[in-house]
Amino acid sequence: MPPRRLYKYQAVTARTLENLKLRTLWFSAPSCFNDPFDCALQVAHADLSEADLDRALAYVRSHAPLAPSLEAQLTTSGRPSSTFRELMVRAVKDAFEQRRQVNLHERGVACFSAKKDDILMWAHYADGHRGFCLEFDMSGEPFSRAREVVYRADVPSINPLDVLEPGPKPDLVEAMMLTKSESWRYEAEWRVFHLEAGKAYTYAPALLTAVYLGTSMPEGQRDVVAHLLLGAPTHLYHMQPAADAFTVMAQPVTYTPFQY
Repeated sequence: MPPRRLYKYQAVTARTLENLKLRTLWFSAPSCFNDPFDCALQVAHADLSEADLDRALAYVRSHAPLAPSLEAQLTTSGRPSSTFRELMVRAVKDAFEQRRQVNLHERGVACFSAKKDDILMWAHYADGHRGFCLEFDMSGEPFSRAREVVYRADVPSINPLDVLEPGPKPDLVEAMMLTKSESWRYEAEWRVFHLEAGKAYTYAPALLTAVYLGTSMPEGQRDVVAHLLLGAPTHLYHMQPAADAFTVMAQPVTYTPFQY
């Protein structure tokens, strides 16, 4: 079951503060991610079974009648020949690599977690607890389109022909864009996709339900974040180390506007 809320850990930068002010969500290209395997898995296997070759030959014939000379090259006694197999293997590799490069450099991805109190996430993605974490309501766009990341010990495989044939390919999307090593399981990650990388998406202010300030965020930066939330339907919290566990706990913050 999807969580009711998603969380985005961030360092304090000019971009993250601007995104908070404008209520925008940034979609980055996976080539910028910190995991070289992310969205770059070689999941397409070039091994084609006899059934796969029959399926591929039927697909080719259904789209254009083969000239007699070409039929003779691609078939032996009406069955796929070794030449046809070589052509299919090459086509699969080329098509998959093209899809992989598009996913890596042209598609946009926004990453979230289902957890707000993981000390590793605060350390790795919120500048050593000096940043902040945004809480979003999953009931509205684009968060309602979020998909859960799958963690595995092995690299997934797909039917090679799925790369070539047109139409929606949910298994291929999951294998390429939503599969990560079990080493990352602690992130409890969810993702939202955009057709273009380097794009900002404006969301409804009411979907930003809370902002959590890191335990080590400097006071001046806490004031800046709080000031950006004035008049917004967004709760503000300051994370504090728990006394009896390796975690952090949210304490409500009552903010008084700047006095000039």
